[in-house]
Amino acid sequence: MNPVPQAEGSEIDYRVVNYANSRAEVDATSLSNARLKQNTAAPTQGGGGFDPNASALFARMTTASQSRKTQINSAFVTAGDAFSKLDFWHMLNSEDEAQAAFNWVQNAFNLTKVGTPAHTPGRGYQGNGTSQALATGYTPSTAAGKLSQNDASIGAMLLQSSGANAVELGSGADLLVGHTSLSEGKFFITGTSRVTGTTPSGLPLMGLVTLVRRGSTGVDLYIGRLKLGTYTNASAALGSTALRYLAATTNLFSSVPVAGGFVGAALSDAQVAQLADAIHADMKATNAYLYPGRYARNVLM
Repeated sequence: MNPVPQAEGSEIDYRVVNYANSRAEVDATSLSNARLKQNTAAPTQGGGGFDPNASALFARMTTASQSRKTQINSAFVTAGDAFSKLDFWHMLNSEDEAQAAFNWVQNAFNLTKVGTPAHTPGRGYQGNGTSQALATGYTPSTAAGKLSQNDASIGAMLLQSSGANAVELGSGADLLVGHTSLSEGKFFITGTSRVTGTTPSGLPLMGLVTLVRRGSTGVDLYIGRLKLGTYTNASAALGSTALRYLAATTNLFSSVPVAGGFVGAALSDAQVAQLADAIHADMKATNAYLYPGRYARNVLM
């Protein structure tokens, strides 16, 4: 197969899915075991028969419809033990802006708008590339969360690629997921310098982009379940600037539509795949991939 790169701002294409299927480097055995355990063990149920973590979210997210609750509950179950590693997890493909603001992990680091980024129900947020963003209130050095200098993950779900030099989730000084070109990204995770990663065969940089640090000397970069590589990168102390979606603090604003993101402790390969499955399935459930003229299927699975 020889996938063809798409033009700037192009939508996710099924050819990327097939390419990723042929290249996925997730440890199949550990992933299979994790799923077997998840699917065969009788889960503890909270109110309404939901996963306890979902029930805790619904106690805050009182406007969610029953169908949306069912979708969210499925995402929690699919995420499995990856959920326990997170400080925040936002899904912006919600029924309305109020629901999009909630941190699914805890009642902290809920989102507030900077300016007036546009929310599309079932899809996510998009900024104007100059002044609009979403503030998380999450400052790595003071959050007292699960993320630490040598044990960290950050990910953002990008619905398009972009040729602009911009940031989709980060602070610009500590944790960052962003673009330098259609197929190249700049990534920063508790390090002394930025990591530059390029997609295989010039494929567009979109889908769930995840960076994981499991020590002081290197980081792993993923799109969906696909590990793009391990990069040598020395760690550094946690920064004191709060993270934003669609910008790096007060600059590098992005116009790329974003459907969600997360931050927390280091995920294993299997956990990266579990969280990718949960996010992609939830986006399918809300028709986040339903574009004019065609249906773009699961991204980079």
